[in-house]
Formats: sequence, C-alpha cells, structure tokens
Amino acid sequence: HIVTMVLASYMLLYVFEVPAWCWQLEQSCGDPSVILRSPFSSRVTTEVSRSYQLACLAVLLAHQISMGIALGRWSRWARFGIPMMAFAVIDTCISFLNGYGLPPREIFWSPLLRPLVFVAVDMNVQKYLWHSVQAILSERVLGLLAMLTLVFLLWAWFGILMFARSAEGDEYFSTFEDSLRNLFIMFTTANFPDVMMLAYSKSRLVFLYFASFLIACLYVLFNVLLAATYSAYKATVVESRTTNAQLVSKSLDLIFDATAPDGMSEDLWQDVFCAFVKDPAPWNRRRASIIFKFLSADHDMLQRDQWKDIGGLLTNPDVFIQRREPPTESEFGIKLRKALRSFVDGIVVLDLVVTAYQTANLMKNKVFDTPWPFLVVHAACTVMSFVEMLVRLWALRRVSDWWQLGYRVCADSVMAIGCAMCESASLVVPGPSIFRCLALFRVLRAERLLWRLRIVKAAAQSVIFLIGTFRSAASALFLIFYLFSTIGVQVFGGLVRTDSEALQETAFATSGGVGYYA
Repeated sequence: HIVTMVLASYMLLYVFEVPAWCWQLEQSCGDPSVILRSPFSSRVTTEVSRSYQLACLAVLLAHQISMGIALGRWSRWARFGIPMMAFAVIDTCISFLNGYGLPPREIFWSPLLRPLVFVAVDMNVQKYLWHSVQAILSERVLGLLAMLTLVFLLWAWFGILMFARSAEGDEYFSTFEDSLRNLFIMFTTANFPDVMMLAYSKSRLVFLYFASFLIACLYVLFNVLLAATYSAYKATVVESRTTNAQLVSKSLDLIFDATAPDGMSEDLWQDVFCAFVKDPAPWNRRRASIIFKFLSADHDMLQRDQWKDIGGLLTNPDVFIQRREPPTESEFGIKLRKALRSFVDGIVVLDLVVTAYQTANLMKNKVFDTPWPFLVVHAACTVMSFVEMLVRLWALRRVSDWWQLGYRVCADSVMAIGCAMCESASLVVPGPSIFRCLALFRVLRAERLLWRLRIVKAAAQSVIFLIGTFRSAASALFLIFYLFSTIGVQVFGGLVRTDSEALQETAFATSGGVGYYA
C-alpha cells in the first residue's frame, strides 16, 4: 500500500508542478491571461517538486531492488524499470544544477520517464499491456490491419483520380498525403459530411465514393478488427492462466514434498492457512480445522490431491478468501440501527425537499436563500447522519477500518463527513461557493434512499462489481492519456496563446462563441 501511494503521488505531481516547458523561461510560464493553463498548475515550486520526485524515485527504486533480491530473480519488468528509475534519478539530480537535467536542453527526461516508471511498478498494467501486445501481433489481427490500410490507400488513390482539377480535389485531395489525412479524419466522422460537400453540390453520385469508404472501413472492417482483437486477447489470457495454473500445480507439489511428504497434519495445515491469510487469529484456525476435517474425512492427514485442490483455490485470484472474522452486531445494535436509519431517511427526504425549493429559488431569483428554518433542517440532517454513521460503526465494531465494510457503509460515511465539514466551513467562511458545495452533498444524500429499491440496488452492485473487473484496462487507459499529455506538454507547451495571430481564425478562437481558450 505504501508503494501504491508513493506511485500515485509521483504520477499526480505532474498536475501541480511547474510544466517542463517553463523551466528555461525567465518569467516561468508567462502571463496566465495570454498562455492559459490549468488552475492547479505551478502550485508546487520547481525545487519542491524535484525534491519530492527524487524521494519517490528512491522509494520505488529501493522497492524494485529489494523485490529482486528477496525473490532471487529479476523479472523482465524489473530489468526494464530499474534502469529507467536510475536514469530519472540522475536527470533529476542534474536538474538541480543546470535547471533542465541531462542534455539536450529541449528534452526534459524526468517527466517523460514517469509513464515508463508506472509500467515498471504497476502489475495490472504490465499484464494488460503484455496480453494486448500479444493479441495485436496475432496473425488474424495483423491481416485485418493490413486490409484496412490497403482500403485507405486505394480510396486515397481513387480520390486523387476522381477529384483532380476540381474544387474538391484542391481542398481535400490535392496530394496523396492530404487524401490519406482527410480520409482518416472522415473515418472518425469528424469532418463528415463537410469533406464531400464541394463535390456533392456538383454531382450526387460522388456520395457513393464516400459512403462506400465509410461502410467498408468504419462499419465492416473496423468492427471485425475489434472482434478479432478481442478474440485474440481472450485466447492470450486463457493461455496465460493455463500456464500459471501449471506453475501453481508444480509449486504446490514442491511445497507438499518439502513440508509433508507423508501427509499434512492438522496443526501444519492450520499454520499454512493462517500464514496465507496473514492473520493467526483463533477464528482462522477454527476455519482451517473445519476445512481439514471436511477434506480428510477418510484419513488423519491431508493427502497430495486434497492439498492441491485446496491450494489451487487459495491461490486463485478469482476466488475471494475472507481473511478476517466478519463483523457481528448485538441484538440491541440491530434494533437501534434500523430505527435510526428509518428516522434519518425521513430527515433526508425533508432535507431534499428543502434543497429542491432552494434550487428553484436560485433559478428564479438568482439567490440561494437560506432562512433559519432551512438551516435547522440542514443542520439536523447533517448531525443525525453523522450520529447514525458512528452508531453503525459501533454496532459493527469496525470503527478503525470502516472502508472494508463495503460500498454502502463507505458512501454513507463519506456523505456524512463531507456534509459535516462543509456545514462547519460555511459557518466560518460563508459564500456562494461553499453553499453550492453543500447543496451538492445534500442532493447526493438521495443515494441512501435509492438503495431501498431492490432494482436500483441490484443494478448499482452490478456496476460496482464491473468497475472492479476493469481496473487493469482503466490503468492502461490512464497510462496512455498520461503518456500523450506528457509528450504534448513538452511539444506544444506555450504555443497556444490568446495573442497568436495564427490562431485567431481557427476554432481555438471562434468555436462555441468563446473559443477553445475558455
């Protein structure tokens, strides 16, 4: 968990530090009204960000080296990540001296290396990228990519021949490069139907050229390519899991031969089980004893086959193993919690009605009116929600680790704490911003009422479960966005300016009436 937190803060430093393209400027990033940037940018000075980056790299580098030494082997990702981290450490140290790091001055290495460090440390991204690359390089996917590329080349050629010496050709098909570029933009539908209107105004038949391209590339080949990529990815994952299962089987055989070649006793099995769940509590030992008696009904020892069956379950990442004794409630706690929950739900309904009235008044009179009766309702709802949260945690006897009690408890706890903090802040620093924040929290309280509907509850639980299964894909998407944004900052940083004459007639200045500068 410490390494995960360090890695997260190391990556998020990018949001708050001074952008790399500003390091060599005398006035940092220039006038913020001319060179627009994120409101979070440059909140941390260069010296502080470099020092913190150096500390994070030291922790991550030490973790990778210690893992390699402890395991007695160096994985491909460790062999890739350790040189990247060492290079980033050297670059950061030199940047303290010359302001930019290792040469050349036009490239700032340490920010560019962060996505690579992320890949080297995050195992979910490693597995996802490895399986994805294998899927993309499969014969079927490469064949479809080649076919899609061939269609692009042929239609670009057709376009040059069809529209030569015409307004359409001069605008979109003047060269082979322009043809490919405009066809690719049409493939994304970003310039369609604008790209064909000059020719379409002269002859309706040219629609067949553009429609056939879209049907062949976007609707047929692209969807077949996605399906083939998914099938290849699935086959890669299945093959990887089969290989891992074989390795696990061999490992379990080695463990059995080393610890109990004649059979595993109940005491030894209890020790093994408690070591696996990392908690030698009496509850886990009792569970281990029940499992032992169930599996060894005909023997006094766990035999090899039985050991491999239970060991395969314990090492299966898709099987959830409860590691701690589940919380229990007293009879008084159950009754008190149910009564208090119904009472708080009633107050929440009243609070939502008041908030809806305030919202309507805000839309009509542009004023967020809060007379004292409304304040009483809001305060009562906040106090009772907070009290209910404390009573629930006390009844479950899990005050110190409430985040492990599931989404329902966590969501209510976050709402109660957030409302309590905003209500307190509104008394000290009243203002429109804090009142809007309070209103948002009050509206979000409706979540606890929706959980009383079985259909909504089942749908929400399914969505939460699916989100957990997409963690690897989400991490990979984060990596891709982070990589391109990091490169984009160094390539285009400082070039998009409100005083640039070249951008005055473009969408940066005209789109939406205010331009992309907004």
